[in-house]
Amino acid sequence: MPASSRARPRALGARLVRIAVGLSAAMSLTLATATSAAADAVAPTPPPPPGVDAVGLAADLQALVAGDISTAATIEVRRDGNVVWRGSAGVRDRDTNAPVRPDGRFRVGSTTKSPVATVVLQLVGEGRLRLDDPIDAYLPGLRIPHGPAGEPVRLRHLLNHTSGIPDYADDPALFPDFTNEAAVRTWLRTGRWQTRTARELSIASLRRPMTTTPGKDDFHYSNTNYLLAGMIIERVTGRTYAEEVERRILRPLGMHDTGFPGDSPELDRPYAKSYLRNGGRVFDVTRLNMSGAGASGQMISTTRDLARFDAALLSGKLLRPAELAEMKKTVRGGEDGYGLGLGNWPLTCAPDPWGLGGTAIGTRTGMYASPDGRTTVVVAFNPYGLNVTPAHGRVVDNIMKHTFCGRSG
Repeated sequence: MPASSRARPRALGARLVRIAVGLSAAMSLTLATATSAAADAVAPTPPPPPGVDAVGLAADLQALVAGDISTAATIEVRRDGNVVWRGSAGVRDRDTNAPVRPDGRFRVGSTTKSPVATVVLQLVGEGRLRLDDPIDAYLPGLRIPHGPAGEPVRLRHLLNHTSGIPDYADDPALFPDFTNEAAVRTWLRTGRWQTRTARELSIASLRRPMTTTPGKDDFHYSNTNYLLAGMIIERVTGRTYAEEVERRILRPLGMHDTGFPGDSPELDRPYAKSYLRNGGRVFDVTRLNMSGAGASGQMISTTRDLARFDAALLSGKLLRPAELAEMKKTVRGGEDGYGLGLGNWPLTCAPDPWGLGGTAIGTRTGMYASPDGRTTVVVAFNPYGLNVTPAHGRVVDNIMKHTFCGRSG
């Protein structure tokens, strides 16, 4: 049930691309406990290499939990696979004030799209799919719309959000108005436990009018695109997208703390709880059925595992050069810098890092790596609700600069 807010790339909303749960109200809470909790930063040995500003990162970490913006935050920076800076701040439980653990698990939201797109591109490299194939043949039983002149939706259009297929999260018949206090209370009682299928949500989206003409480079973010991509993976391989991601990426890279919960609302420990503010009250929303997010945003991971994935992807360990180059072909529109399940973070002080961000109710994630994959940064934090504030955006922009540009940023 993805969020519907979007912003320009330098605002955090565009980098931590929307995902998994349909809510759009801004949330905040006075957080005395988080600002008083120790940062729990792990002292790096050896010292951070040139270009990594440890002092700046420590300040960024505290800024993510200062004031009213988040309950918990973790940052991890790696160089050549080794941790060079890691820290956590805030509390993992508002009732106990227990400090955040830097090895905690969290829902990564739309960051899921990057490994899913990687599997699709691996299948392209194996000759089992082609990026310019119309998707109709792979999805029998679904009525895939075409553009006004008969333009088909192609596989590439799903991955870079130029298909014109509506986002299931924007459908008022599927998800209530979460700016409405009563609707949120209903969702807390029943909606958060509801199981949804990719086919069910896709059919509902495909019945609605197209948003743009397929392939015209008009970026229109749609989580439905990745539900369909996941279904195509299953059609071609005979295994679900989750099984293929595990077989091709998670196990080979040793990403032991990453997985897909299906319709289970549970999150394996350790984790920092997620919270939602509504009507003057704060609700624990850690337990959540993310089945509807599917290939568009269901994954659970850690900072360590996401750093491993992004480093392997950018260094060429997961894709051949031709497919990685396709992944980096970005499109115009509301998300400048978005390619095939991969985006870049524009910097003026260093080459743009590549990765992807994501959102679930009460959690935000961003993973980015230098173009050669040698330096990676993963940031995860727990705001109240889904909307990214300007304060969040400024902090994450500073994290990128302090990771890739050092003090010169």
